[in-house]
Amino acid sequence: MPNVYVIDPRCRYGKMRDKGACVGGCIVDCSQCRECPIALCVKACKEEGADAVMLWQREKLMDVVVDSIVVATGLEPMEPPVGTFGYGVYPNVLTHIQYERMMNAGGPTMGEILRPSDGKHPSRIAWIQCVCSRVDPKVKPGVPYCSKVCCMVATKQAIITKEHDPSIDAYILYMDLRTYGKGFHEFYTKAKSMGVNYVKARPAEIYEDPATGMLKLTYENVDKGSVEELDVDIVVLCTALVPSSRNARLAKVLRLELDEFGFIKERDPVKAPLETTVDGIYVCGGATGPIDISESVAQAAAASMKAALRAVKAK
Repeated sequence: MPNVYVIDPRCRYGKMRDKGACVGGCIVDCSQCRECPIALCVKACKEEGADAVMLWQREKLMDVVVDSIVVATGLEPMEPPVGTFGYGVYPNVLTHIQYERMMNAGGPTMGEILRPSDGKHPSRIAWIQCVCSRVDPKVKPGVPYCSKVCCMVATKQAIITKEHDPSIDAYILYMDLRTYGKGFHEFYTKAKSMGVNYVKARPAEIYEDPATGMLKLTYENVDKGSVEELDVDIVVLCTALVPSSRNARLAKVLRLELDEFGFIKERDPVKAPLETTVDGIYVCGGATGPIDISESVAQAAAASMKAALRAVKAK
């Protein structure tokens, strides 16, 4: 739901009052909400006995005195430089975020997987891992660390792609497969059983055939020790995850320390996990570095507990 200062005229003039929609003064355009166009969220919240959804509220500055703070600024995907494996040059080269949006039922293609260049159904898709990750920043743009979730992101997208259309050939070109979490290896074996091809490779270049829009991917097959080519309709780049752009400013305001990459630094990851160098301020999730959803949830629960215990002791 976009934060824009307009409102659906049906709500403004009371035509949706009988369905529970709010009327007048709103700053959010309910018609653009993916769930419903008439603010049924307001009605549902009130039916639960609460009044927490107030679409008419505007932004305002507030001074609040608190006993503890939890910093959870998250992560941001790195935008690959134009030309990286044809990104920004060839329309059929996408980032994993763009491809995720395409697969979404609320996305530009209503969940249908299509080639951006001509809207045709693809027959072969390749995912390239570690794009702008695990590189020397002095040599080329990127970060030296592993972004941790890319292997499973590509695996999930490949599985969903095969579920959409089993006839699509899916290739995942990886450096090292990292299936470290609970159930991750089983997820990987499921993808293989569905026909997803995993190739340990070092991608080199991508060229487009102007006549067909097909992409020719040249790579070194590490296991075979040979240079091979692969013709694909779409290439998906699994790009690096980097610190939130808000980290630097927030760290300055809260007087927190950042590590060499720009993530919030923990006081001691072993003896004082999720605690920052400032008493009473805690950190969790992507603010500490690349992390998956399950770990983020666990850290959020732990950081919240630490913050709550401090607040209780303060009283």
